Amino acid sequence: MAKKKKSHRLKTFIEFLKVQIAGNILFWVTYSSYFLFDTLASVPYPISFIMATITGNIVFFMVDRHWIYNSHNGKRKSSREISRFIIFMTLNFFLNIIIVQALNDYLGISPYIGQFIAAAFFTVWTF
Repeated sequence: MAKKKKSHRLKTFIEFLKVQIAGNILFWVTYSSYFLFDTLASVPYPISFIMATITGNIVFFMVDRHWIYNSHNGKRKSSREISRFIIFMTLNFFLNIIIVQALNDYLGISPYIGQFIAAAFFTVWTF
């Protein structure tokens, strides 16, 4: 019995780590993509930031789909669950752009720093 409980705790801990890593992937892919589009490809802001945000969301979706939620237990997602996920991610997409843009326009904060501030907001938002 103790061995089974220990195995369950380890599995739960591993799942927790996977979710934490996946959540950070969204931020770091967006951040590094913005650097690539802004600095290396010389795409003007805010287009470079929008492209980076889209790239981050695509990678996040793929990681969630294939790594986090890859167990096929025969239970399909309902259309309501899928709709809620799409609405939530779309809202987050626009909020992220609005936050970083507002910080840049009104406070003169660089989008590089603004992304960290927006990430702090989203940490509270998703909690």
